[in-house]
Amino acid sequence: MPHLTESVRAFALSQGGHGDSSRPESGYGFSDYSEDVASFMDMVGLESAVIAGHSSHSVVAQRFAIDHPQRTRGLVLIGAPGSLKDKPGVGELVDMILNLEDPIDPEFVQGFVRSTIYCTVPDEFFNAMVRENLKVPALV
Repeated sequence: MPHLTESVRAFALSQGGHGDSSRPESGYGFSDYSEDVASFMDMVGLESAVIAGHSSHSVVAQRFAIDHPQRTRGLVLIGAPGSLKDKPGVGELVDMILNLEDPIDPEFVQGFVRSTIYCTVPDEFFNAMVRENLKVPALV
């Protein structure tokens, strides 16, 4: 965000259950997150916007564009796979995620984060990603 020009009005949303956001008992589906974006836009008075998402949040951005095409000026999808159908191991990962319990094992999170990184990143960045992922409870 600090690299954007001052002429760009930008918001960085933290999805429910992620980061330091609240953790309600439900509302963690992509359609739920899409409606959260729409509600936020209503709250700040945005009729439409360019919607950006990274990794799984890119799925939320795509869902928002499908649910609210009139409110979507454009999409920026970062690290977004075209499909997961041809990715080996996704089914097993989903099964493991669905069976997680709190507290989530830090070694699992480290392995997950490592599996999502394409190139070498500084240790500080990697460790920050692990810390942020450890904030997400098994429910989410």
